[in-house]
Amino acid sequence: MTVIKVGGSTLRTPIDFERLAQRIGTDHASPMVVVVSALPQVTRQLEQAALLAENGQQEQAQSLIATVVTHHRNVARQVLHERHVIEALEMLFDELYQQLLRLVQGTALTRELTPRTRDRITSCGERMALHLIHHVLVEEGVEVTSVPATGVIVTDATYGNAEPLYEQTAERVQQRILPILQRGCSVLTEGFVGTTRDGDVTTMGKESSNLTAALLARVIGAENLVLYTPVAGIYTADPLLVPTARPIACLSYQHAEHLAHAGLKLLYPTMIAPLREQSIQLRIAALDPSESHATCIGNDGEEVEMFVLLAERLCGVELTRSSYRSALERGWHASGIIAEHGMRVIAAATAVELAVLEHLGIAAYQRGECWQIRVWAYASRPAVHRHIAATLSQLPSLAALTAAHSDDISTTTALTWSAALPPLVALHEQIAEDFPHLQGG
Repeated sequence: MTVIKVGGSTLRTPIDFERLAQRIGTDHASPMVVVVSALPQVTRQLEQAALLAENGQQEQAQSLIATVVTHHRNVARQVLHERHVIEALEMLFDELYQQLLRLVQGTALTRELTPRTRDRITSCGERMALHLIHHVLVEEGVEVTSVPATGVIVTDATYGNAEPLYEQTAERVQQRILPILQRGCSVLTEGFVGTTRDGDVTTMGKESSNLTAALLARVIGAENLVLYTPVAGIYTADPLLVPTARPIACLSYQHAEHLAHAGLKLLYPTMIAPLREQSIQLRIAALDPSESHATCIGNDGEEVEMFVLLAERLCGVELTRSSYRSALERGWHASGIIAEHGMRVIAAATAVELAVLEHLGIAAYQRGECWQIRVWAYASRPAVHRHIAATLSQLPSLAALTAAHSDDISTTTALTWSAALPPLVALHEQIAEDFPHLQGG
């Protein structure tokens, strides 16, 4: 049996929805479990709306929510053909719109955004995607039953970063998913979302839909987990930014876990353990069938020496050390590099995280957009890791540089105060040329 996870960023055009239905209908044997995420940017927009409401900007928050709902309406009209189905979906979207309005109105009134309310708001993106994709699959003749994740995934009450509770989740899967699969019908559910034992909606953190898929794969005893993404597997760099990036054909569970912790967005750090425990093979592929490359992760993953160059545009800020400590005590965190320089701390964060920092009233010296460049390397010679760090230290507008080294694996991270894309192609080619034995698998 197979579990399939489809990332929201994979579904950007009507053709993508068509490809999804074709993949599930023809390339995989029923029954299967399909896990879906919110459509592109939706979760971030809902999070921004929640923050606007907390700041008392109720009209702006409502406008952003209306934009999200209108987008789903438009997508439904583009990818579906049956009038009564479209009308039924629009009624559902209207209900969710009213629910979201009540949540932001309450938040704007009290000027307090509790973690519980924030999760109720941000989880609505997955709910809209679930119903939309359900009807896309049904129109294409795929026999599928939707089972909301709120009725299956049980978590603790750490809102925003909840941990799934395995035993309770396994019990619900056996009650609500396995009987459907045993009838030969496939199951559609959401990632990212769960509920506490008391029934409160929770979310498990950014990119955690992959964790949902891995957890379900373990519980149902799946042989394979397939992740459909915008790119055809893992490369030595993002091929959209570095056209000369080389594909990585195989990875061990250990290396995949290290890469996830290093910041590879295709993986979620805690998703590897459930797969390793049951020897479930993970395959990362593109939804576009013309892309033949894929990356396989499993017990037989190759241990060849390799490197992966990661790049992410973030927001760079400088804080006094005391301000940084105060921010941490009040629950703030940064997505990227943290480096101390004298009495100041340099941090890289997303725009939303920066907005939270400003809302907390923490004094910051914002320096605008920045790029976080990270090189993960597996090599037996210490000179390789030292050379990579030296190479990154030459990046223009360098603000901070950190390096972590354990056994034969290193992760070197640089932060540049630049809104422009750094010379990634040249950086990638320099590492590849200096150390040709670091292969892409």
